[in-house]
Amino acid sequence: MNFCIRKTDPFFLILLLGFLVRVYAFGSVPSGINQDELSTGYDAWSVLHYGIDRNGFLFPMMFKSWGSGMYALSGYLAWPFMLVGGLNAITIRLPHLVLGIASLVALYKLTLQCVNRRTALIAMFLLAINPWHIMISRWGLDSNIFPSLFLFTTAVFVISLKKHKYMPYSAALFALCTYTYGTAYVVVPVFLLLAGIALWKHWHIPKKIIGMSAAVFTVISMPVVLFILINQFNWSSIELPFISIPAMTTARFQTVSTVFGGNLHDIFKNLGVLWELLITQYDELPWNQIVPYGTMYPFGFFLSFYGVIAATFTVWKKRGAHPIVYMLIWLFAAVVLSTMQPVNINRINIIYIPLVFFMAYGIQNITQRNKLALTSIITVCLFYFGSFTHTYFTQYPEVIGEKFYEGLGKSISIASKSTSDAVCVTDKANMPYISALFYELIDPHVFVDTVVYTNPGDQFQHVSSFGRYTFGLSRCTDRKYGAYVLKNSESHLFSSKKYRITSFRYYSVAVPRSS
Repeated sequence: MNFCIRKTDPFFLILLLGFLVRVYAFGSVPSGINQDELSTGYDAWSVLHYGIDRNGFLFPMMFKSWGSGMYALSGYLAWPFMLVGGLNAITIRLPHLVLGIASLVALYKLTLQCVNRRTALIAMFLLAINPWHIMISRWGLDSNIFPSLFLFTTAVFVISLKKHKYMPYSAALFALCTYTYGTAYVVVPVFLLLAGIALWKHWHIPKKIIGMSAAVFTVISMPVVLFILINQFNWSSIELPFISIPAMTTARFQTVSTVFGGNLHDIFKNLGVLWELLITQYDELPWNQIVPYGTMYPFGFFLSFYGVIAATFTVWKKRGAHPIVYMLIWLFAAVVLSTMQPVNINRINIIYIPLVFFMAYGIQNITQRNKLALTSIITVCLFYFGSFTHTYFTQYPEVIGEKFYEGLGKSISIASKSTSDAVCVTDKANMPYISALFYELIDPHVFVDTVVYTNPGDQFQHVSSFGRYTFGLSRCTDRKYGAYVLKNSESHLFSSKKYRITSFRYYSVAVPRSS
């Protein structure tokens, strides 16, 4: 009994480590809330309580959002948390936290099926301390659930190689992945095509199971297929009592894709950008990485590269009949994806879990006969992890707070409560109207009935006003306003003799004094 407990200790210690670094100060780090989090969170809350999103669609499979669309699944996954805790930073980020922690177990199980327990523990450890994965587990960008869900899907798929009854479940999960992010429109078909070839050559799956899996995938993914067709060929939205498939002003997959956008000459350029991104681990977006830790720490990609080579030789020796082939297919599908869009870290997020896997495989190959080498690598990893953690919780909030509009929501709430008159809100934030909707829990029917766009029909529609809110100080000269929400850099425009000014981190509230 004692021997069994000691043997399983590393798994639970790693899980505890990954859990603690993801839950500590959860909801307050990163500080503020990004406009995309606000958008997905508000639309999900709106559908939960009113049945429609802010664009008036009944139970949409995709939120129209700014006009070009955002993926609804992460918002719908937050419904249980919203029912208990309302609409706030914690509830909209909790699905990402849960998926992030569950991913540690899923990668362990997947690596155990592909290699052995030692490699599985190394992979789990590397993901637990991985800076990219820690960061995506702590905030609510819709696209960041794709890598976790695809990991669960691949784990179930690999298990089904021996236990065939699980293959329809993996098919259902593959279909569900297409609801997480537009990049899945490339990754899932490429993976399934190549995985299907490998299945046909090396694993004998009953035709009945294959047929059932194909049917499950087709049925679940059909709304996504219809969504692509509607937006590619300018068809009308499909609106049924239980689901809407909306037409966008311009769908994002059309504007960023080299296929749908017709920019085929960019394929090799995009590959070069991917290579540079993997080497430098930097894309100038502070919510994606922290210098100098990058996505995998400075040494991570080189160990991954070695692991890919070692894994390729392993598969070659087995003539392809090895489950690691599916991790190579996953990586290849991610590289194919990179040719079809200008990449940054969140657009190519699907590549990082296989890179962690191959990093573990490389370390296993290097250290399998040398415990001292493994101890040394783990020590270096823990050193970088400790340094990253210190930076993330002490210095990073100062960096990200302004980018995530810290204080804007509180300022809008105070301004709204201080007056029953019109409220003027600064436009020194990206889509400030979504903060008013989110923090004031405004009925979406009010927004639909009163919204005025400055650029209707564009892929990112900006709002000049809705209800009693006007956005941009330059638009607030036509009448008396009961309160003003300002960027602190604008506060000099309001005299303290005429206005009561309450300041927060980056935003302030100015309320006219009684004459």
